[in-house]
Amino acid sequence: MDLDGEDVKIVRIRFTGGLKRGSAAVLASLAVLLGTASPALAAEHSACIVQPLFRSCETDDIPAHSSQHWVTFAATAVSDDAAYKVIDSGNGVVVASGTIKRDAVVERTIYGLYGRYYLRLYNARPHSYGTIQNYTI
Repeated sequence: MDLDGEDVKIVRIRFTGGLKRGSAAVLASLAVLLGTASPALAAEHSACIVQPLFRSCETDDIPAHSSQHWVTFAATAVSDDAAYKVIDSGNGVVVASGTIKRDAVVERTIYGLYGRYYLRLYNARPHSYGTIQNYTI
């Protein structure tokens, strides 16, 4: 998106369950501060956070990097182990999965991708969160 000659990145954050207004504003502001997109790349980023009374969350789907064909993700498990999957939204194929140890972060780049992908955290405690993106900072 071009706004008065400046590159603007579209950032989507998906929340499930009830989120307090202040928390949503802080997370949305953080997402906007991640940087601007390169003109040659439709950079996208999506994040989710596990809400109280829930055990899972999903990001929106994003396309793989347009010329290098990868996505990168990071996920954090709060207070207990959690599990993650990166899923092709076109055919439902799981392209990555694993466990996140308690209070740890998992970061990974998955190569050879051409579709749209989203991150699902499950068996997770509230406040665990994850991000998926197709650009580097």
